Amino acid sequence: MSENTFLQDVLDGLNSNPKTLPAKYFYNDQGDLIFQQIMQLESYYLSRAEAEILSTYSGEIALKMKNDSWEIIELGAGDGSKTQTLLQSLLEQESDIIYRPVDISSAVLEQLKNRLEISLPGLRCEPIASDYFTLELKESDKRKRLFLFLGSNLGNYTSQSIITFFSLLNRLLKKGDQLILGLDLIKDPNRILEAYNDKEKVTSEFNFNLLKRINTELQSNFDLRLFQHWATYDPVLQEARSYLISTEERTYELMKGAYRISFQEWEAIHVETSKKYSTKQLAALAQKHGFEQTAQFQDKVKDFVDVLWTKL
Repeated sequence: MSENTFLQDVLDGLNSNPKTLPAKYFYNDQGDLIFQQIMQLESYYLSRAEAEILSTYSGEIALKMKNDSWEIIELGAGDGSKTQTLLQSLLEQESDIIYRPVDISSAVLEQLKNRLEISLPGLRCEPIASDYFTLELKESDKRKRLFLFLGSNLGNYTSQSIITFFSLLNRLLKKGDQLILGLDLIKDPNRILEAYNDKEKVTSEFNFNLLKRINTELQSNFDLRLFQHWATYDPVLQEARSYLISTEERTYELMKGAYRISFQEWEAIHVETSKKYSTKQLAALAQKHGFEQTAQFQDKVKDFVDVLWTKL
């Protein structure tokens, strides 16, 4: 990602009405570290639920992949902790695999590769530091492709971004290739809200890191003391939303005064949406985007689902 792209996205978002910032920019090196803390919170059930699913069903998923050579591309791999169980199952049945974790943070990818070299020494791991939407892969006639998009990341996308995302997948996948997609399920709205508004305020720190990043990388002067984190959940839209709200009327400078952004008192920046799904929506969602739902796997309390889709 270039500084110019980051700057333009920030300017476009903060000059829009209402103001927005792309959630993908949460994940610089510091943001990745904070998110790893979020995943350890008792209130953040998503990571535990998906880890349970992969721990329970990785052997079954690996059996479905047996006897083929695979290129496994994980989008937004992070520390790769959940995926390791699946990779271990594939190696145990001597599957021919290449693991290509994709993440915007090269530092996190380096840590992931070093860890896998110790824990899974037989694994061929080839990290790719990239934004998903600019991802390029060499054609492979010998290997089938399995994309992993875990952690309910699809829920962060707008309707248009979802269309763009599946256009990317349809360009990179051939008929018979597969996708494992992690999605958070609708449930008690209080539990959902608590996951994005934890009492420890780690999620708040995660959101504020976005402003810190703008200050550091775009030479800006946002006063973080004049913003507050605000989280909501709408059970009709099935969306959790997070905002940073300016508590005062104020104008800030970017790039040492080359650009100016003004805020009204109590004006909000929308920084994240996390949509929730029902299991009844999933097969139709697959069909809409050029896939067939092959299987779905849930944790015991049905908080979360990993679906296996096959490219039509």
